[in-house]
Amino acid sequence: SSTPFTPGWDASPTIASGRVFIAGADSVAAFDVAGVSGCWGQVCAPLWSANGSYSSPAVVAGTVYLAGGDHGLAAFDAAGANHCMGTVCAPLWSATLSVGAGEKVDPPAIANGVAYVVLRGAVFAFDTVGYLRGSDRCLKNVDLCTPLWQTAPGASSTDVVAGAPSLGNRVLYAGGQDRLAAFDASGADNCAAFPKECAPLWRSAVTPTGFAAPIVVGGTLLAGSADGLHAFQPSAVTAGPTLTAVAPDASIGSTTTVTVTGTNLDAALSVAVSIPGATLGAPTVLSATAFTVAVTVPEGTAAAQYTLTVHNPDERDATRTIAVVGATSGPEVAARAGISAFPGSLWAAPADRDADAQAVAAAGVGWTALDLDWKSIQSSRTDWGWARGVLNNGGFDGAVRSARARGLQIVGTITYSPKWASPSCANQNGTYVGHCFPDAAHVVDFANFARAAAQRYGSQSTVADPLLRGSITNWQIWNEPNHQEFSLPRPDPDRYAAMLQAAYPAIKGADPAATIITGGTAPSGDAFDVGGQTEFAPTTWLLALYDRGAGNSFDAIAHHPYSFPWNPLDDADFNGFTQVRYLYLVMAAHGDGGKKVWGTEMGAPTGSVPLADPNQPCFGRSMTEAEQAQWLHDYYLGWNTTFRSFTGPLIWKATRDDPPDLTQPLNTQLWNNLGLLRVDRSPKPAFSTFQQMTGSGVSGPRQGAHCWK
Repeated sequence: SSTPFTPGWDASPTIASGRVFIAGADSVAAFDVAGVSGCWGQVCAPLWSANGSYSSPAVVAGTVYLAGGDHGLAAFDAAGANHCMGTVCAPLWSATLSVGAGEKVDPPAIANGVAYVVLRGAVFAFDTVGYLRGSDRCLKNVDLCTPLWQTAPGASSTDVVAGAPSLGNRVLYAGGQDRLAAFDASGADNCAAFPKECAPLWRSAVTPTGFAAPIVVGGTLLAGSADGLHAFQPSAVTAGPTLTAVAPDASIGSTTTVTVTGTNLDAALSVAVSIPGATLGAPTVLSATAFTVAVTVPEGTAAAQYTLTVHNPDERDATRTIAVVGATSGPEVAARAGISAFPGSLWAAPADRDADAQAVAAAGVGWTALDLDWKSIQSSRTDWGWARGVLNNGGFDGAVRSARARGLQIVGTITYSPKWASPSCANQNGTYVGHCFPDAAHVVDFANFARAAAQRYGSQSTVADPLLRGSITNWQIWNEPNHQEFSLPRPDPDRYAAMLQAAYPAIKGADPAATIITGGTAPSGDAFDVGGQTEFAPTTWLLALYDRGAGNSFDAIAHHPYSFPWNPLDDADFNGFTQVRYLYLVMAAHGDGGKKVWGTEMGAPTGSVPLADPNQPCFGRSMTEAEQAQWLHDYYLGWNTTFRSFTGPLIWKATRDDPPDLTQPLNTQLWNNLGLLRVDRSPKPAFSTFQQMTGSGVSGPRQGAHCWK
């Protein structure tokens, strides 16, 4: 027997490689089958264990797979060596999908390097070794894997999947509340969109009681229900439609006749698309493998990927991605684009500040970003100065008035601690800049400051000045909290989560209409020194916030999708622009797929700075002004096509260049030249490109090169 152990939902053990694995109510444990290792007398202690309430285990190729727990799906080293400290093990990788409290979860099915698990009424498929080979479905350095594909969430009882899945001949079978369904296990046929969702290859007839978990034995599919055991011959079941291609792409503002190819297409099929406002002609079926349909896409539609669905008379559906291309309208680009004034508006002379704001408006964008500098406004707990600044410029009030007088929406970034709220925060170059989170005792003061800001500038403000009243309803909590430069002495997810959790109700209490956004993450990688972690990758940081229960303390997340020296459309995990997609996948995995990612700072530097390292030709060289204009186009092309459905505004930094400082290192000098205007406010080509995009829209293909060589 074992040491005391409480069985979980399903105490069925699994035996592999001389060990028995069994899940309990709050842990999983591995025991020596022979009763030798870890045993005294006839009582055995676990060789290793892991916390969490899991399903029965599935063991394949030295890895234990368990559904449920805090992760939805987790993989452990069966030997208890990797990712273990003593006899306590952490997952090799996990899915981090939310599981309802008390939800019974069945064990996963593993085949051909893919793990299939049923959670929340849908099937999810994961790459079991992607974390080792660098799959883009497994986020680097955090051991988190997102689904290769999933079935659509159960919108009705017909769609709900239940029980453990089963595999046979590369087809995945799953029971459900109403009927049995078969899916392409590879995630190819009848799959579309992003994140990829798959529709059934076929469904059985409806039974009033639904089907339990099916099994495949000798080519026969067996599934039980309350009215008895049912046997199917999959090859004898009439196959539903499958789709293999949709071409050509549909165009915005015109009618395109697309040809859809596949198999088992019925002459009486019907077609639908998820393109908002689109109209479809009657489909013309050419054969059982092809049909044509006219697709009319209205003006103003976002260029993006949508889903085309074919419905056969036998109630079987097939889906495929249909791309919509063409110029995104100017008004749509303008509504989702912004420019932040720089140098900082708080410190600029009124004439310079107003000229910068006028340039932002002249570019045709709808947004700007302003730092709400806590240390400047609240010099002590009792000394408040909203209009405090330099050169009699009116401080933050003056910057807000200048932006609002020109019709700009504002993202207000609440950031930088006063000395009294972070006494140990060190000076930089002899100047106190407040790049430290407030001490634990002053987190409440940070929340009180955020509340006061929302009361002054939010939708329920009662200040007399109409340019201040209702001027800011979008609040970003800190700047680059994952980056050591702005979170000295090192980023602290515990402290930042506490700041979010305190600021969120404070702001909402003052302005229920406010949108609370996490601090824009720098596109860093994970980094460590002898004292601990000095940089957090954006996904690592977001996962840390979820792990600390801060998922309910923001309405959107912010990221700084700088891609330099790579083109923003180069799809790579080290590209800050690509990281937007990874962040959204983490959000969706935590049930936040309805929230948006805001790009609150990005840009590309111009100038004539030479290579800092001739052996690294993609690093350290500034770009020409013409190249900057090309990249600007590509940023907004990707933002308004591939990322359109899950993003908010994208804000360029900066309005104009910073004066040169030749005392700085070459790599630092690069970042003085992010502006769309030169220091003397003469426009660069990128400024004209911005005006063209906000006037006429943005269209493909990409214009910029991959990296600078």
